[in-house]
Amino acid sequence: MVSILTGGLISFIIAIGISFGFFFPVFKENEVQISENTTASLLQHVENTLSLVENYMENVAATVEQNNDIQTYLSNPDTKNKTRASVRLNNLTSYMGMIRGIAIAGQNAPAH
Repeated sequence: MVSILTGGLISFIIAIGISFGFFFPVFKENEVQISENTTASLLQHVENTLSLVENYMENVAATVEQNNDIQTYLSNPDTKNKTRASVRLNNLTSYMGMIRGIAIAGQNAPAH
């Protein structure tokens, strides 16, 4: 009875050793591939986030300049100020694809 248990234990240990030697390289290669895929995915996410931040900062800078030109036009609606405000707003419509048109209306300025 003891020899059967000893033989079974030795066979089990040998089977584990052979299985480990066979499966370890396969598992190792799979884990390296999974790690590479995860790293690539994280890098893509970081790039997308940085691009979003960059676009947001460009929008903020453009908005400040745009608002200054519009305020100047509203306070003094001459041809030069109208042109500057129109150019800013046209840039906004081309930069922001979902905006199709913009109108400016003020108490002392004609609607455009």
